[in-house]
Amino acid sequence: AYENAQANLSKGPYPLVVFGPGYDQYPSVYDPLLVSWAKAGYVVAGITFPLTNPGVSPSPNEADLANQPQDMVFVANELTSTANAVGAGLKGLVDPNRIAVAGHSDGGDTAMAVAYDTCCRDSAIKLAIILSGAELNYPGGSYFPAGSPPLLAVQGTSDTINGPWFTNEIYSAALTPKYMLSLTGADHLSPYSTSPTYLPVVEKVTTDFLNGYLNASPQALSAIIGDGTVAGVAQMQSDVGSGASPTSSDSSGNQGGNGGSQSIGSTTPSGGQTGSSAGSGSGGTSSSGGTGSSGSSGGTGSAPSGSQGGSTTTTVYIPST
Repeated sequence: AYENAQANLSKGPYPLVVFGPGYDQYPSVYDPLLVSWAKAGYVVAGITFPLTNPGVSPSPNEADLANQPQDMVFVANELTSTANAVGAGLKGLVDPNRIAVAGHSDGGDTAMAVAYDTCCRDSAIKLAIILSGAELNYPGGSYFPAGSPPLLAVQGTSDTINGPWFTNEIYSAALTPKYMLSLTGADHLSPYSTSPTYLPVVEKVTTDFLNGYLNASPQALSAIIGDGTVAGVAQMQSDVGSGASPTSSDSSGNQGGNGGSQSIGSTTPSGGQTGSSAGSGSGGTSSSGGTGSSGSSGGTGSAPSGSQGGSTTTTVYIPST
């Protein structure tokens, strides 16, 4: 995950976090956040979706959001598959029993569907982190069935892209345990990428949440409220109820606004998903993934999944020694 680092296989396998960026964004926009998770001991897979990334010509196609849940599940499955992990240079690094999904904006909508919508839900997912996301109305699906995993929703109160009411709706509907981090005055993107005010809070709270439920750390769960409560900056809301128990390798204010939802067209599986998943990046180097060429600093590999005429590539951030 960092320059010239080497993965420590003796401490593996590591939990996996599959991350979806927002519309017209690359995973690299979120490097500080994703690297913070890798430093905390997680393999992080940042997806470049086939048709919603900035490199699409003539312009990104947001309608392909209908296919992104299948792309996210595909990446998770490939990275936890023994055969494909060997081919991608990830043998022994990923724990298939400790998988989380996360995403921002449209990537958060994607993670919501994979974790909580019966249309596309992957039961292997142990938790989800939704950054300024929303519930999309996928045909034939409904949200938060029994057994849904723990949720952390994060939202800026001054977000004009996905307003706070979307996250408020998510939190209200979610089963326990659930947490909501509200960032006072924050916009749509900078809290997860560049903000010196909000980003450190987001890093702490999301890492606490990951540690609490993927590494079964009661200390992390005890710290999450304090780490997310910063005068004039952030506040936490939680309801732990009697929901899902933390897993391990061995085994506050309500946001204002009216509830809302977004509709999406019919979903169809992304075609041609037969390629190996991402190449691995340990520090500033990477190996090739599938048929893609080796990547540059940060560890990038190409993984052809063929979603509606494009290919899904994945940047993998690996914990260092």
